[in-house]
Amino acid sequence: MSHFTKIQTSISDAFTLTSVLTRLDLSWEKIDDAPIGIYRNNILQPEFLIQQLNNPMVKARFIFNGVSYELIADKSFWNQPLSLEALSEHINQDYSIKILNDELEEIGFSTINYIKLEQGLVDVTADKWVVNLV
Repeated sequence: MSHFTKIQTSISDAFTLTSVLTRLDLSWEKIDDAPIGIYRNNILQPEFLIQQLNNPMVKARFIFNGVSYELIADKSFWNQPLSLEALSEHINQDYSIKILNDELEEIGFSTINYIKLEQGLVDVTADKWVVNLV
């Protein structure tokens, strides 16, 4: 019996999603024939599949809902190193770290270190060097 689960992410662009999936060392693929365009005032994004280790015919799917990507997976076939819940936490955390790092770089900081703490917290160390050339 199928048990489909839908997990909301905060990721709104395909490049960031692929970057996070790659960092998490998941085997993913982009659906080449996914239509890209506009439907009901929403920009259609490509879909991404995660192949299950126990059955190559069953794949989890990331679908853009008009705001962000959602993961839809059959829980009875889910076979990955991370549970669906842990995957969701990692995806949202990695996305948040990437956004924070991009924002820090934009205002002139460089990220020095990330330390993942208990309870899903991340300690970020950044520095900004100011050089006055006369």
